[in-house]
Amino acid sequence: MKKKTFQHLNPIWENEADSVIAIKLSTNSTDYDYMWESLWSKQVSKNRFVICCIPFFAHNLSLGDEVFTNEDLLIQKVMLPSGQMTFRIWIGESADTNSHFMLVEELTKMGCLLEWYSQNLLAISCAEKDAQRVADFLMDNENMGLIIYETGKM
Repeated sequence: MKKKTFQHLNPIWENEADSVIAIKLSTNSTDYDYMWESLWSKQVSKNRFVICCIPFFAHNLSLGDEVFTNEDLLIQKVMLPSGQMTFRIWIGESADTNSHFMLVEELTKMGCLLEWYSQNLLAISCAEKDAQRVADFLMDNENMGLIIYETGKM
């Protein structure tokens, strides 16, 4: 049985984190039987944790959400939503690095928190009240062919 785990190397709230928990990702991969995302977190009680990173792959989970885990530290459900929204953008192989710097600068000005998985994949967290404005900005950039984006909620 082959398993793949995605890890966060630079979690946005690294200084708050004291634990690592995981979530099983849905997959239709022919290469792996199971895929997981490890998430830095802060333990608040025996099986309750606050997410201290921006999920790269997990859906319906955001920075700051308080979650309940089983004994194996696998997320079972969100107990207390944080009021944050997760977006992910794929920058791809575009050579236009100036546009990417401007994109990151604008997202930061909009109050977004950012976490890189690779040079091509960026996770974004913003307050839910700002989510439509951020989504509109990301859609404009997608329409210009600079990125591909998705929301973290299904």
